[in-house]
Amino acid sequence: MDAYINKWAAIIELHENGFTEDFVFSGSNLLWVQQKVLLSPGDITLIESYHFGSPAGNEMQIFAVVANYSCVKGILITRQKKRGRKNTPVINSKLIKINSKQLENDHASRL
Repeated sequence: MDAYINKWAAIIELHENGFTEDFVFSGSNLLWVQQKVLLSPGDITLIESYHFGSPAGNEMQIFAVVANYSCVKGILITRQKKRGRKNTPVINSKLIKINSKQLENDHASRL
């Protein structure tokens, strides 16, 4: 997972790496915007996540998403106030998987 100086750099690089589709929340599911298809939490894998904050307290997370059955790669962007809405439980559980994989990779690279 790379570190980016701003959200635009993250989005541009994700696009260059094939994450070109758009996903948005629709209840507890994700909507694949271009195809107007609802995906359940089990239908997606979060590959990477990037967090950006602002002095005003607004926060943004950008997720690299893969739709498991169609192998479509895209981006999910969430915005929230610092003290406002938190990630859905689905995203939280998938973030735990990403972070544990990152820790495993970091540990393996040190051996």
